[in-house]
Amino acid sequence: LEGYRSLQRRVEAQMPRLFAIAPRARLEVRPIEPFRERSAASAEYQSGTPDGSRPGVILLTENGHDGLPSGLVLHLDIGMQKSAVTRAHFRNTLDKDNNETMRQLADAAEAATRVARKHFGGGTPQFEWTVGFHEYQASYSGQSMGISTALAMTYMMQKDLNRGMRWELRPNLVCSGGIEADGRVKELPRSILWVKVAAAFFSPADALVLPAENAEEARVHVLALQ
Repeated sequence: LEGYRSLQRRVEAQMPRLFAIAPRARLEVRPIEPFRERSAASAEYQSGTPDGSRPGVILLTENGHDGLPSGLVLHLDIGMQKSAVTRAHFRNTLDKDNNETMRQLADAAEAATRVARKHFGGGTPQFEWTVGFHEYQASYSGQSMGISTALAMTYMMQKDLNRGMRWELRPNLVCSGGIEADGRVKELPRSILWVKVAAAFFSPADALVLPAENAEEARVHVLALQ
């Protein structure tokens, strides 16, 4: 909470240099109410009123979900090079010994290679993948990184092989869900589905990709949020 408030003070001090007109509504940073902390997204924003009678509010959980500290966004840096074998490894992260995360990366790499061979032909080479977290002090825990990683790897192979751009990754797209090496998509546990849907709902994202088994329940959550 104090980190967000410190950033707010720095931003507000510079605003007069950039904007001649300031909003009437002030901005507050508050913790999410304890009774809904476990089911809420890690961060939410509630708009203030134009006349300033109600402030805009950023709500934060004291503890994050899915193993992530509250408010932390991990940016994956994915690199590739042609190799004799398909494999994936970490670079610049404290999470090198997390065998579960390593398995997810390896499965995503193998699944992406299977898709590339199916659509681009049997001559598709093997690739060695390097995956790093931009936030060095962060680690990842959970089982929902596979789909987004496999999509990114497939897109990168498509560009490298120059076989024609069949797929584009649209901006503001959020993906969640695991994937096996053979391409089977793994359903998200119901215990974290609400968190994923709420986090996407209160983000700039305009589309959320989930396993088909989660689609119906996810729509119910979206209706409740709306």
